[in-house]
Amino acid sequence: MTAAPAPWLVVRRLGGLVRFSHTVFGLPFALAAVALAHRHALAHGGAGLDLGRLALIVLAFTAARTAAMGFNRIVDRRIDAANPRTAMRELPAGLVSLRAAVLLTVLSALAFLGCAWLLGPVPLLLAPGCLIVVLAYSLFKDSRGRPTWCSGSPSRSPPAARGWPSPATSPRPPPRCG
Repeated sequence: MTAAPAPWLVVRRLGGLVRFSHTVFGLPFALAAVALAHRHALAHGGAGLDLGRLALIVLAFTAARTAAMGFNRIVDRRIDAANPRTAMRELPAGLVSLRAAVLLTVLSALAFLGCAWLLGPVPLLLAPGCLIVVLAYSLFKDSRGRPTWCSGSPSRSPPAARGWPSPATSPRPPPRCG
């Protein structure tokens, strides 16, 4: 019988699975959108942003990205196992079980929806669609003949989809291919 890994090792492996360090790298881009929405709200007589909402937005961003990366690793686990460059990733190498990856992905998606609920009716209304977009990216990112415009969809979603409604911002249409 093999002993269970230490809790800190489990957290480290799950963080590696979803490349948590990349989440920290991407956070300034989400916060820039939040800052613009805050400025817009103040300029139009709105209440602006408080620390509680900011914390929920950061948590929502982190949860959505964790769910997306977890789903991506689950979808790609067989491809990763067959590729020598990616065979040592957490799932193909057996460092994280498929069950743990699925649990992390589901809990992260639920955390994202919970943050949206706490942020208000507009984020809650938009959250399921946003979750579908960030999860579907894993299915459209490869070269299996699917439309490549889907690849950029998560980065084109408006601030409202990320938890802060801003009437001044709307999604851009997909770029034309060819």
